[in-house]
Amino acid sequence: MKGTDLNKRVNNYKLSGIKSEASISHSDVIRSEVGLLCQGKSEYEGIEDFRGGEPFFGKAMRVKRTPSSATLRQRLDQLAEMEEAAELLSVLKEESAAMLRYHRVELTPTLGKRLAVDLDVSPFDNSKSSKEGVGRTYKGYDGYAPMFAYLGQEGYQINTELRPGKQHCQKETPAFLKETLRLSRRITDRALLVRMDSGNDALDNIVILHYAEGVDYIVKRNLRRESKLSWWERAKKEAAIQQPRAGKKVYRGNTILTKGVTQEDKTVILNIVVSTRCLNER
Repeated sequence: MKGTDLNKRVNNYKLSGIKSEASISHSDVIRSEVGLLCQGKSEYEGIEDFRGGEPFFGKAMRVKRTPSSATLRQRLDQLAEMEEAAELLSVLKEESAAMLRYHRVELTPTLGKRLAVDLDVSPFDNSKSSKEGVGRTYKGYDGYAPMFAYLGQEGYQINTELRPGKQHCQKETPAFLKETLRLSRRITDRALLVRMDSGNDALDNIVILHYAEGVDYIVKRNLRRESKLSWWERAKKEAAIQQPRAGKKVYRGNTILTKGVTQEDKTVILNIVVSTRCLNER
């Protein structure tokens, strides 16, 4: 975590009931939690192994005073409930991005010189749990439906958002997408290639991507309201035909669609890539 301004940026937040100079700082709490998570320890009680006569943890994480498990739990709850909680979360994400840039981590591009930015929901299975926000996910089980964003083939997680299980994947995604692009630019100046699944095939997302500087995108087409048969017929008329083996034909091509004016008075011209396969065509 060397090279970040974490301490300076998080220790300024005031919490009622904490008297400060003598108390454990916010940065000590956050660094201690990071240290636990890096070792795969998800329980607060794990911090007790690194208190008292165990000096390495504090030195490695640059923690002046290692908190107790009770303090760790209470302080993180307090930080999450304060008025500036959303601002603090943004600070943590920005400092995480700054850490990657400071250490010049290797980022492997794809499709030429573009760095992939992958965004998708990944449901958690919290079946038989009564935790707040647990609901029926599109996977068919009860849990959460968090949104994640990863950078490069290495898959550095640069953004995440915990969501209720029943929340549709597109809800609040435009804001998440804007934040992801902002965080990506804190890490790299290279061209980006944003990739999203069909659940996020929405004009709100396309407008953001279409007009973002230095950003290309691939969004899987959502055919729920379109006829697959009509696309197949169109592909047979307009696309190139390949026959990789007997009894199998593949039609590949692309077409142009123009989307109407949006709330931002912007028009988007979409390049639709079509690939359809037919087995034993008659």
